[in-house]
Amino acid sequence: MSKNKNNKPVWSSRISKDTSYIFQQVGSSLRVDRRLFKEDLRGSIAHVEMLYKQKIISL
Repeated sequence: MSKNKNNKPVWSSRISKDTSYIFQQVGSSLRVDRRLFKEDLRGSIAHVEMLYKQKIISL
């Protein structure tokens, strides 16, 4: 899990309540990241294509 300079999770400054065990496991799991990275890339590409088609961004 990525840590900030205070050795806390990087998202800890934005979330004031304690996080659940499941959230911590998903947030720090390379195993899950490896399974989802292709879908994540496809979603990012689709989002950029939509922004381009709507003339919100240009290439």
